[in-house]
Amino acid sequence: MASNLDGALARISRHKQMIDGCNGRVKWAAKNAVFHLEMSGKLLSIDPLMSAFRAICAEEEAATALIFSLKRLKYEGAGKIQFKSHQDKQAVIFFIHAMREWVNDFKVEVSHIFSDARLYPTEVNGRHAVGIYLSLLNTDKAVHPIPPLSLNVRGKSSWDEIINGLVAKKCDADGFIGLKEYVEKRANTRNELLYATDKGIPAWKTGVEHFIVNQCGIVEALLFSVGLIDPWGGKDKDRSPIVESCIAVFLKSFRLPPKN
Repeated sequence: MASNLDGALARISRHKQMIDGCNGRVKWAAKNAVFHLEMSGKLLSIDPLMSAFRAICAEEEAATALIFSLKRLKYEGAGKIQFKSHQDKQAVIFFIHAMREWVNDFKVEVSHIFSDARLYPTEVNGRHAVGIYLSLLNTDKAVHPIPPLSLNVRGKSSWDEIINGLVAKKCDADGFIGLKEYVEKRANTRNELLYATDKGIPAWKTGVEHFIVNQCGIVEALLFSVGLIDPWGGKDKDRSPIVESCIAVFLKSFRLPPKN
């Protein structure tokens, strides 16, 4: 196994204690995501197609863990996200990508206030979790939002508008009209690995290892999201406006009403 894949798998293993603190489907779907990636690494030199397939399954299981966390915490609209739908599960990462883009923009906008913004391992309610660390410029002090995603925006744009714009920007940059078209294309990739066509049996000529390393990064982002949300409590006051908007935009993109 190549060293870059070894490193990617090692980074995934850092989340095992956080996963062990979860319950029910959140816990077991996350564990299965890690298992799929570990098996993907073992299969790479033996059966590249199945290695890639298990890496895709890892993403879907990590997305399932996040979806069930949102359901457990009773986020409005979470009940409409279908964990059995490949398209729904493969759409989740787009909203995490949108939040990453927002954080990058945020760092630039507040660079005169904060010198650093990053995720860090922490504990809450006796559980391993993920927090957000905002270091104040020219001081030894930092801001730690609790819960970490309890951030609000002020100004002309709402969270819904910000997230919708960032998701649309990602789709446009990659040549897709909208999220639904993009996700349909991604979801079909797993079928292309399994089934023959009139042109022959499935084949993957180059770049399988790169694909699996990329999938490791996607799964890690999903697990970070579980750690930012699941351990921090289920009271109404603990629900994140960012997460609420991600769900609302998700449902609107797939023409589903934002109701449980």
